[in-house]
This record gives sequence, C-alpha cells and structure tokens, in this order.
Amino acid sequence: MPMTLEVDGAGRLVDALSKFNKEIYKILQDDVRAAAGLVAEDARRRTPAMVLYGGNGERRSNGWGTWTSSGNNPTKFGSRGTAAGRDLSYNEGRIDKSIRPGARKARVRGAGSVGIKGIVTMNDVGGQIWATAGHENPGSQFNREVMGRYGSDYPRGLKAALFAKGPEAGEMMDRAIERAEREFRLI
Repeated sequence: MPMTLEVDGAGRLVDALSKFNKEIYKILQDDVRAAAGLVAEDARRRTPAMVLYGGNGERRSNGWGTWTSSGNNPTKFGSRGTAAGRDLSYNEGRIDKSIRPGARKARVRGAGSVGIKGIVTMNDVGGQIWATAGHENPGSQFNREVMGRYGSDYPRGLKAALFAKGPEAGEMMDRAIERAEREFRLI
C-alpha cells in the first residue's frame, strides 16, 4: 500500500542522471528516500499499539486474533494458526518495521516524461487491514468498530503522515534535485 511524493519538472534531469551518471543518480535516490523517511517515521508514530480492545481492560484486539489467510484452527495449524498461511494478526512492532521509505524513477506512459518519486509503503498485512478497514465494506461490525475508533481517512496512518510531513519532505526533495542538478553541471 504505497503513498507517493512526486516531484514535477525534474524529468529531463532524472532521465539524464539515470543514463549517464549513476553516481549522482544514486545520491539523488538516497536523498529522496530520506525525504520519504520523514513521512514513514510519522506514519510509524501513528500506528496504534492495539486496534480494538477487549472487555474488562484486556489488551487484545477483540475479534482480531491470530488470523491466517487459510483459517484459524489451532488443532490443524498449530497454536498461532500460521502454519498454513500468512499471519494476518495485528502486531505493532511488525507493522512499524514494514513501513519503509523508498525512491523510484517515475515514467508517464505515452508522454515520455520521467521523474522521481518518494514512496512510503506498509507491507504488513495486519497493518494494511487496519489502514483500509471499512473502505470497501463499511457495514461489518469489525469495520464499524475500527472506523468508530480511527475514522475513515484511508489509508489510516499513512495519509495523515503524508499531510503532516509531505510539505517538508517535498522541500527536501526539491533541494535534492537542485543539488543533483548543480553536481551534474559541474561534470
């Protein structure tokens, strides 16, 4: 589930760097990744420790147990229910580790223009379930409870982080492109 920060107007430079000066292009990618890292760090801070709480103060996500993509039968799949598929349970530490910044060359099909974009991804399935719960099926009890507690601004955590840190990250990306352009002209 990616959230992107794109820079317009850098297409020719990015294209030239990627073809003719891999060293400066790598530095530009690192700088763009660092800018996207601001958004990723903010998204990690927005990840709740628990999504839904059980009754009587129990620290668990009620109804959100140790799901797997193929079922949750402890006798058949083991005590955590993960032997037959991916673990879909909510685990804040695992989700925080899965939120990663990146940088990619962006090409617009048909237009021939190239640019660079910073990307923040959340690769944990449990986190993706939390981030999009209620987006397509708001009527289920689980989705209503998640939406009642965390709202319906999708994807949760990532979108809020993009609005909070996006302008600062965009400025960092602009400075990185200007720096890369200066270095490229010196060669």
